[in-house]
Amino acid sequence: MPKIAPLLFSPTNTSITMAAQLGKLYQLQSSTNLGSTNWLTETSTVVRTGTNFIFPSPKSPVMKFYRVQISDVDSDGDGVNDWEEYKLGLDPSNALSNATLDGNGNAQLDWPFVTNRLAQQNIVTVTATDPVTYEPDPGGSASDLGTFTFTRGGFALNSITVNFTLGTNSGCAKEGVDHVTMARAITLPAGTASKTLTVTPLANTNLQAPVIAQLKLLPGTRYTVGSASNASVIINPSITASGTGLFGQYYTNSSTAFTNVANFNPTNLFLSRVETNMDFTWGGPTQLPNLSNGLYTVRWKGQVQPQYSELYFFDVYSDDGCRLWVNDSLIISNWSSKSASDLIGTINLQGGTRYNLKLEYLQSSGSARMQLNWYSASQAKQVIPNSRLYPTNSFSGGSNAAPIITSALAAYGYLGQPFSFTVVAANSPLRFSATNLPPGLAFNPTNGVFSGTPLLAGDFQVPLTASNVVGISASVVNITIFDSGNAVSREIWTNIAGANIADIPVDAAPNLSLGYGSLDVTNYGDNYGERVRGYFIAPTTGNYYFW
Repeated sequence: MPKIAPLLFSPTNTSITMAAQLGKLYQLQSSTNLGSTNWLTETSTVVRTGTNFIFPSPKSPVMKFYRVQISDVDSDGDGVNDWEEYKLGLDPSNALSNATLDGNGNAQLDWPFVTNRLAQQNIVTVTATDPVTYEPDPGGSASDLGTFTFTRGGFALNSITVNFTLGTNSGCAKEGVDHVTMARAITLPAGTASKTLTVTPLANTNLQAPVIAQLKLLPGTRYTVGSASNASVIINPSITASGTGLFGQYYTNSSTAFTNVANFNPTNLFLSRVETNMDFTWGGPTQLPNLSNGLYTVRWKGQVQPQYSELYFFDVYSDDGCRLWVNDSLIISNWSSKSASDLIGTINLQGGTRYNLKLEYLQSSGSARMQLNWYSASQAKQVIPNSRLYPTNSFSGGSNAAPIITSALAAYGYLGQPFSFTVVAANSPLRFSATNLPPGLAFNPTNGVFSGTPLLAGDFQVPLTASNVVGISASVVNITIFDSGNAVSREIWTNIAGANIADIPVDAAPNLSLGYGSLDVTNYGDNYGERVRGYFIAPTTGNYYFW
């Protein structure tokens, strides 16, 4: 509110003092007749610093009336007045002070910059800026936190309090069990455009499959909920191996014909126990049970947890035959009488994930030997340690654990172009679910396939679940839809071993994903692989050369 403070007098001047706003033009005017329409401007200034001004006026024996006239100015002629530019953090002497480019790549004037920003004023969105976290070990505290970031559009001119709620559907984390209890509101003070909220996981030894902490914005006063109104942080079980071995069952009166009903017949079960070392030599009464004569079969079951994400070799050294399933896939099958030898099968695995494992063994007569080994590019050959094996006796042929989503956490599509992405999960999923799909896409809950033609460009965080008769697990895939007119996607995997294109783990989430406005791709470093993909439009019909 403009208000003239009491006048100050000196031998030569009368001083007019007034509180001021930066960027406003203040003019001191005087008249000898209060009713006159002819006011003389004695001095004027545009306030650039401070919170008030002082106008001196020469003393005169003639009585004067004073007034201050206040108006706006636009020093740089950009259409935004100086007072507005000060309030918005711009430079009133530079019409391009916003330092951004327009859609054509040219420097943008402050006027369209301001009007575009004001159109988004206090539209609030939420994203998961650190979307993956791991529960600590029992008795430990969390060192890896998930992060939600709340962002408001426009200019941060006032304080707003944003309300939200947490998801409680299947696959969602439980407060006080999987993570620390969170507030249901966050305040963005004046001058603050964004703020983070952390997800602190708790130790939960009962958690065997990932869950998600899902956050949803709620309507409130002084703000509008934007399109990115949901976000999720994946909470994974602790990656510290804590297994104790495999559950073993020993049967007598078996058969060398695998399909014979005598094999693994419950009436022939004579011993059940947890095996803490998958390295056996049965040769007499000192190595119980004694399998050195007669026909025996053994079935071990549980889960295996690799450390690295890569191709694993499983090596069963046995006398006699065996069959091995990993991730419910049969990778070794040799059910016959034979001397001790190696049987090898391969499968791609994701580090830290527990996969179903079942090993069946045949002993026909004579010496008996069985050893379960593995190795990979990063793992030297070894008997699989019991800490990487988890026993279970809850299944007889089907999956023994909830499925784990192992497909990439990022997918890319292009506006107006066909899109397809398949969700992959370990441990025989029976059904999938997905929410918050990009417009134009559909999801098949039976086979986990996203398909369709995207109608809107942007980033979409899509919560997923996979389930079977044992349980449910959750994950999130970030789907980025590019405007196909100006970008391709560039995905980068770091620390890649090998020298072949096939060595790039394209089925795993990349370490870096970004839109790229050029096909002149620059070097990223050493030992990395990348994939660049998108669409192009040929300018004319004809024969083209690509090199």
